[in-house]
Amino acid sequence: MPDSNKEPKFVPGGSTDGVGHGVNTYQKCPKCGGTNFEVRNHSLMWHDGEVWCKDCNVYVREYDAG
Repeated sequence: MPDSNKEPKFVPGGSTDGVGHGVNTYQKCPKCGGTNFEVRNHSLMWHDGEVWCKDCNVYVREYDAG
């Protein structure tokens, strides 16, 4: 039986600004179901950005490091 209290996994996600980010995999890519993500448009001031699937180039969700 799956443990519903289990923490979602994080995957290392690169970014277009060269900074590595830990990206939570609680939500899969809506197109391919993958978790090969990168963070785009990352703001060093606000620590947010956008999570995109590297495999099919689809927007997944917003990213917030805070």
